[in-house]
Amino acid sequence: NKICHSNIIASKKICGVENFLEKANKNNKINVINSATPIEPLKKIIDCMDFKKDIHYIYGRPNSKVINLTLAMKKFSVKESEVLIIGDGESDRDCAENLNCDFIALDNSFSKFKRKPSYIINNFYEIIDLI
Repeated sequence: NKICHSNIIASKKICGVENFLEKANKNNKINVINSATPIEPLKKIIDCMDFKKDIHYIYGRPNSKVINLTLAMKKFSVKESEVLIIGDGESDRDCAENLNCDFIALDNSFSKFKRKPSYIINNFYEIIDLI
């Protein structure tokens, strides 16, 4: 767990993510992390990130991404049509499809989508003007 945590903290950051989250927060958007990582290690990881101040809530395992997002929508009183999921994996695309939410794919070396998403970005600067 310590090795994994250290490697994640030391890894290259996704270009533009901090600017994206900061702008979204300033524009009264709710920023939620919904991950397949177990919740306690995930919280420790996010606590080390510069953008943590712009995250409103963190969800992780043991719940699925669909359950977590359903809980988040209830917690923040938002409808599916108001949710944008940005993710780098099939489970993110699947979550968006199951809950009828918009989805933007973040391309990386392990993105292996079963169906090609409609919109794919390489970094968050590509969508910062959507906010």
